[in-house]
Amino acid sequence: MNPLMWILVIIGGLAGAGSTLYILISFIAVVAFKIYRKCKYHMSFYD
Repeated sequence: MNPLMWILVIIGGLAGAGSTLYILISFIAVVAFKIYRKCKYHMSFYD
């Protein structure tokens, strides 16, 4: 494969890994925040 193709493969792989990590971290943060609000303010998980 030529070098340009390798650069495109690396950029695409980094974009995919970055978006996957962002979604995973965001999901964990939202769940943690909902648990925190439930414990501190006795709010519903669904608000």
